[in-house]
Amino acid sequence: MKINQQQGFTLVELLVVCAIVSGLLLLVGPKFNNYLAYLELETTINQLVSDLKWARQQAVINQKVWGVVFDLTENKYLVVEGKLEPQVIRKVELEEKVAIKEVTLPEYNEFITENFNAERAVFFKKLGNLAGHNGAVKLELEDYGTRKIVYSSNAGELNLE
Repeated sequence: MKINQQQGFTLVELLVVCAIVSGLLLLVGPKFNNYLAYLELETTINQLVSDLKWARQQAVINQKVWGVVFDLTENKYLVVEGKLEPQVIRKVELEEKVAIKEVTLPEYNEFITENFNAERAVFFKKLGNLAGHNGAVKLELEDYGTRKIVYSSNAGELNLE
């Protein structure tokens, strides 16, 4: 005698599983959004630190002054070779949400075009140390927080806070 057994899930079992999954998503969802914001800020910080280290390295390798020039109003920066007549090597426009909040570096008004208004800059000399004094750049992601890159003038060292 054959018994006809159907295999599958009942409607009640499916509803219970859906309720559990929905509850977990409600708990995890906001934390996931915070994590995405954290990744966006960290990606921008890592890009800026990488460009700063690269400019310092190029100054040592090429025995010329290299730097990074900030346009605070337009939220972008340039990596340049030379200080008095800088040659633009790379132009970086930051994401809309991430803003350059504060730059405590010397003023720099040598490089102004219609698309870029230089306000502050950091330059690395031939030995990799800073041409100027200590300073910092603070980046902020709205509704999340800030990260700060600090410069040491003696060694041209960069530290994250």
